[in-house]
Amino acid sequence: MAAGDIWLSEAAIVAQFVDPWHPEDPDMTPDQSVPFFRIWRLVFPDWDKIAKIDGWPSVNGTTWSYISQQFIAFDQKNHPNVIAGGLWMNNGFSHDDSLEDWYVDKSTCTVHYKEES
Repeated sequence: MAAGDIWLSEAAIVAQFVDPWHPEDPDMTPDQSVPFFRIWRLVFPDWDKIAKIDGWPSVNGTTWSYISQQFIAFDQKNHPNVIAGGLWMNNGFSHDDSLEDWYVDKSTCTVHYKEES
């Protein structure tokens, strides 16, 4: 494994769906963007320093489907009037079956960092 390689696990993915509320939301409505961005932060731990990412990280079908199923279940429970899993389908990682299960390939992305002030 090379430096900077990212490996996810089922437990790490499921943990991102615990307490899915925006801190600014007084109604404590479960928000699909909370686990979504938590998963991206697993891959990019320096998320707060990033201005923009061109491209998407890649995972294989097993990993992509597992994450997708978590979003589908989340939406079916909390947002029955939306396309279940739609946020992940439209903005989640790319699919590359040449990768190993649970491995995330970030080489498909170009990360632009915020300028230091």
